[in-house]
Amino acid sequence: MESAELKEFILKTISEYGTKVSDPGGTKTREFPLRVDPHKFYADFAFRISSNKSWLFVEDDEGQSATSNASKYWYWIKTNKIAEAVHLVHIIGPSYGSHKRLAQFVSDEARSQFPNFEYHQIVTESWDDPKWMDLFKQEIRSILM
Repeated sequence: MESAELKEFILKTISEYGTKVSDPGGTKTREFPLRVDPHKFYADFAFRISSNKSWLFVEDDEGQSATSNASKYWYWIKTNKIAEAVHLVHIIGPSYGSHKRLAQFVSDEARSQFPNFEYHQIVTESWDDPKWMDLFKQEIRSILM
């Protein structure tokens, strides 16, 4: 699966829920800025859940970026004192198992400090394996329903 197809699948899956989610950037595209003055990080995908105003982020990663992406949400929540629930659905593609475990560890630590942080890790050894797509749909459904 090519990168553009992957992004399209993610957007299509989220859009199936219509008014349950909104795009805070108003662009229906990726790269939503997470501001932590004076720094700016970017979320691959960011949405607001209409029913409770919580956040839904989706990251798709491979390798070492999995750990740094998990860390940036903890930093954003802590620095900005985010009170709303934050859901991070983290799809991790082919990489070493250590990166997956580190991302999970960082997210567990964040959750211990911020109980409103929910981390949903989906792991695949191949972007062409449809199992991760089914798991992604299930996670999104469980968050939005």
